[in-house]
Amino acid sequence: MIHIVPGILAIGLFFIPESPRWLAANGQLQKAERSLRWLRPQEWSVGEELGEMNAALNAERQLQAKVGYSELFRNPIDRRRTTVAVLTLTTQAASGAMFVIGQFYTMEPGTQRSGKILVGLSAIYIVAYNGFIAPYAWVSGGELPSQRLRSHTFGLAAVIGFVGAALNWGPKYGYIWAPSCVIAALWIYFFLPEVKGRTLEEIDEMLEARVPARKFATYRCTGQHAVVEKIETEHCEKA
Repeated sequence: MIHIVPGILAIGLFFIPESPRWLAANGQLQKAERSLRWLRPQEWSVGEELGEMNAALNAERQLQAKVGYSELFRNPIDRRRTTVAVLTLTTQAASGAMFVIGQFYTMEPGTQRSGKILVGLSAIYIVAYNGFIAPYAWVSGGELPSQRLRSHTFGLAAVIGFVGAALNWGPKYGYIWAPSCVIAALWIYFFLPEVKGRTLEEIDEMLEARVPARKFATYRCTGQHAVVEKIETEHCEKA
């Protein structure tokens, strides 16, 4: 029974189209357009999005050679991106999920002392963790960094996120994870931007415009070109 869900997911992978951005980055624009048309609703302006995507990729290539970890903190906008990405992934450890998931199965193995209630509560906890905070942390942590710094920012965020999960806090876990869950929930509410339905270019535009996190959902973007022009201007100033 335990292999049914992974089996369904494995079969579903064959029906998922390739990433349009990856295809565009590798010069396969026609395939990228077909993939976008499969992913977007019919009324979506696929040609415009593909043009913005290609322009952003070209700007990224011009700056890629000079990317380093110091760039993550070079200006307030990149510092905000880095901080949000790191803290987003850290919320997974702040939930105490790694302790609960790993500890439950080592409690007196081979006995029934934990009881059916603990089994049910732990199952609910794991489903809630894997269905909400876990996937969203990885998705938003990968979307919020700038395109040219994405691999550096996401790598740093992943490392720091796993540090919290690996710490040996001792026996009083409840006194740690209850306050950390409250702090994480408050941070998510006030500081984590809502990026549902947004392209990477729109996210870049809102971050460049320093839109507060609570206003991301209602902000109306004017187009990605302003962001590309800003990146190209910074490149010219450095040169």
